[in-house]
Amino acid sequence: MAESVEEAKAILEQQTDFLCAVLDYCLPDGHDGGDAVLVAVGKIIKDHFKDDVAVRFGGEEFCIQACRPFESFVDDLESMRVAIENHEVMHGDNRIKVSISIGVTDLDAKLDEQIKAADELLYTAKEQGRNQLVFARNTQQD
Repeated sequence: MAESVEEAKAILEQQTDFLCAVLDYCLPDGHDGGDAVLVAVGKIIKDHFKDDVAVRFGGEEFCIQACRPFESFVDDLESMRVAIENHEVMHGDNRIKVSISIGVTDLDAKLDEQIKAADELLYTAKEQGRNQLVFARNTQQD
């Protein structure tokens, strides 16, 4: 039985913007500062997406898979993006402002193809200035 549009799986790939700059800013223990940022971002993701599958996908990337209406997922992603933008991570005497770039799609394909499509949209978000969400509905693979 085919999934309805309302039940379609959506996937996002998200990357913390300028994490290398955070590492430099927090010297001499920059990696601890980067870890503090990733923990804070992970907590905000967990708080916003309790019923979805969210994982750290390597480095500063997170991936979330949702089985719910795409519009609802995108609205919650934007709410999460704003929450991260408004959150300051404290590390020692440093206040770290964080932003994220997000690519999201509801491509009807295998998981690796979904992730690839979301990753391409993520890089579009970064190229367009970062700290934003870029999405595509039911995109087709060539």
